[in-house]
Amino acid sequence: MKNIIDRNSQTEVTESKKPVLIQFVIPWPGTCHIISTVDESLANQFKDRVKFCKINVFFHPQAADKFGVQNFPTILFINNGKEIDRLIGMIPRSLLQQRLTDLINEADIQVLET
Repeated sequence: MKNIIDRNSQTEVTESKKPVLIQFVIPWPGTCHIISTVDESLANQFKDRVKFCKINVFFHPQAADKFGVQNFPTILFINNGKEIDRLIGMIPRSLLQQRLTDLINEADIQVLET
């Protein structure tokens, strides 16, 4: 999972050839750490199809502002530089896995349409 900082947050997302999952986290214990564990395992499963990024909002608050994120943890699903979906809070692994599959399917459809 790639860590993103304020100055490269837009570039990492808009210039990606793959769909992107961005996880906005805070550094103190709680839900953010539980979700980090979940999508690390999913990152391995989907690594060839989705770019996984993480933003530590405590150190890089401007990145959260750029994407309009105010609650943590928040996960954004981005395709072709546009937000496709957003999940906030504690998310079951099965839902996260389904949303990743949906993101990949949407990216595949867009490729076929071009």
